Amino acid sequence: MSTRYLKNRLHDDELRDRRRRAQLAKQARVPGRPLVAPDPFGVFSEAFARYMGTPAFIGWMSVSAGLEHLGSPRVGSVIGS
Repeated sequence: MSTRYLKNRLHDDELRDRRRRAQLAKQARVPGRPLVAPDPFGVFSEAFARYMGTPAFIGWMSVSAGLEHLGSPRVGSVIGS
């Protein structure tokens, strides 16, 4: 078999799978009922976990931890001893 044939066959399989998933999603919907994620907490936690890995989150966490450290009453006693 040629490489071109295999690529085309994989592409056709992907398209068929997408169509099948779309049909199943349409069948699963109940008329008059809003679409809700099957696991809202899981969706939220996954999104938050992805955000925690960003440089923006790490930067803001560092700033907030530094401010907390500066406002701590123990800072003076540790530095002065």
